[in-house]
Amino acid sequence: MSTNLEFAAIQRALSAVEAYLHESNGADALLARREAGLADPGDAAAVDAAAAAVLNAQHDDGSWGGGLLDTAEALLELHELWEGENRGSGRIERGLDWLRTRRGVPGRYGETCDPRRHELSLCHHFLGGFFSPAPPDPPPEALRLSCGAPVAGDAAARLVASCVALQAKLRWGRYGRDVELHLEGLRRIVDLWDQREGLFTVPAFVAAVAALADAPDQQSRDAAARGIATLVGAQRADGTWPDVDLFQVMELLERAARAGGSSPALDAALRRGAVLLAVSLQEDGTWGQHAGTRRTLIGWRALRYAVAIQEKMST
Repeated sequence: MSTNLEFAAIQRALSAVEAYLHESNGADALLARREAGLADPGDAAAVDAAAAAVLNAQHDDGSWGGGLLDTAEALLELHELWEGENRGSGRIERGLDWLRTRRGVPGRYGETCDPRRHELSLCHHFLGGFFSPAPPDPPPEALRLSCGAPVAGDAAARLVASCVALQAKLRWGRYGRDVELHLEGLRRIVDLWDQREGLFTVPAFVAAVAALADAPDQQSRDAAARGIATLVGAQRADGTWPDVDLFQVMELLERAARAGGSSPALDAALRRGAVLLAVSLQEDGTWGQHAGTRRTLIGWRALRYAVAIQEKMST
């Protein structure tokens, strides 16, 4: 497909997604219209209603469903809906406090040790601050992230859930020694891409980079930049990545670019991914699968960014 045809396909897909979002009152549509400066008169009340629905599902102990991933993703959703403003009357603090109870307890990633893990500093002798999604037995089932991406495998599920919990703490501005230790471990993971076999999966690597990208310290941000460069280099010519869901990677890359980390290589990777999003879009303006996930919002953001960088190149 030529460059002009690719750009036309991305533009058509963006128009189709925006038509869907204009008619929807789901959280993804509310967030997209707010970002685009096209909020409807009733959208503010609808955002409050969406946040209230999330809060209504919180348990008395502060968790959502007693699960690490569910609790972390609920806190992240509230942060986005409220634009970082804590309006939960203590509910956010209770959720974050519950996350802290899962730190360092049995069942966390890196709990076991063997010669290879010890040599690479990926065992309990070196890793600290990680959160546990469950006791060691039974292991957690395969996870599905809010973006709709599946995470298979026991160790990967434990690592990804811990990374998302760390993101919830970081987004809500909660730092401390446990956070520093967790970030230190993730920085090690980022630099072990070529040795990842048997240690962590690609979805887990993406989750680790995403958490580092939310960190306030330069050392972690530099590691996130290295991880993003690794992912950009691993992209296939058709816009996909091996062994990982497209939307999980595109969410990370688009967020990084929007936060000021754009580069010609990153922009090119986002454009290739956007072409794939465009050709896989369904007639209703969504990507169809996994209702209730953030796929439409992620896709819209990626397509919109791709159009913006193309228009900038053309001026």
